[in-house]
Amino acid sequence: MWRWASLRSQVSAAMADDDIRQALQLSEPMPLLIVRQTLFDHRKKPIEYSESFCRSDMYEFTSES
Repeated sequence: MWRWASLRSQVSAAMADDDIRQALQLSEPMPLLIVRQTLFDHRKKPIEYSESFCRSDMYEFTSES
């Protein structure tokens, strides 16, 4: 079993393209928040990557350290 050592998160804004609009069932263009995250192991090797496209009117970001 692997254990992750660090996480890199990037949040950016962009307008939804037609494919994303359809997937999120948006009737008109709107800005989205795009959250990209990469998990790294202790050797700094990436072990998981994700991209989330979030409606900007339904997203809340919380960070704890």
